[in-house]
Amino acid sequence: MLDVTALAHRVGGRLLPVAAPHPQAGDNPWAIEEDPGAFHTTGWFGAYDAGHSAFAVAAESSADIAAPVDFARAHRTGLVIKGTGHDYLGRSSAPGSLLLWTHRMREITVHDAFIPAGQAAITPSASSSPRSA
Repeated sequence: MLDVTALAHRVGGRLLPVAAPHPQAGDNPWAIEEDPGAFHTTGWFGAYDAGHSAFAVAAESSADIAAPVDFARAHRTGLVIKGTGHDYLGRSSAPGSLLLWTHRMREITVHDAFIPAGQAAITPSASSSPRSA
């Protein structure tokens, strides 16, 4: 079992224990989206083990994304990602892993003038523009 004490401190109340979904969850088409431990299938043609992670970080910010990535790297443990959808091939489940759950991240902000740290600004020339014809 993972010792998630430091991770819990870093992400606060967004570290959730994950349990198998309630048997009646199948009656609610949105239950799988709202439950970090729920899956649409129990293993597609035996291709994976549908067991769930013990803990999930319900990410709400970029810091919440970085924390479980750093934790998984430092503890040499698996990290799986589950959004609001599903994955019939089982890539969002792995027993013993840490789950990064992005369900709560619903907004997108586009920064037109974004320049990565250490990079020079790129100014497109008129000849490279698709509008210059």
